Amino acid sequence: MTSTSTSVPLPQRLLAIWRDVLDTHQVGSDGLTIDADLPDLGTRSILIIEIAMRIQREIGVDVPLETFIETRTIDQLAKSIMEMDPEADSR
Repeated sequence: MTSTSTSVPLPQRLLAIWRDVLDTHQVGSDGLTIDADLPDLGTRSILIIEIAMRIQREIGVDVPLETFIETRTIDQLAKSIMEMDPEADSR
């Protein structure tokens, strides 16, 4: 499991979670950046659910699954999370 820290910006913390989950499931995270087009990665819904659970556990925000569909990049996801919970970046 990747350790996240409040001294690390939210987009980078999300990137670490995505990389950890993708690597665990041997999908691979080569070239994954905060600006990568997530739908192009072909991530399966089960992986999205696992990522959502990790975000809830590590950052403390329940991200609706629709948010993953509506956002195309980790950076956009971070902005959506900050709109839901402005304190998310400080946890």
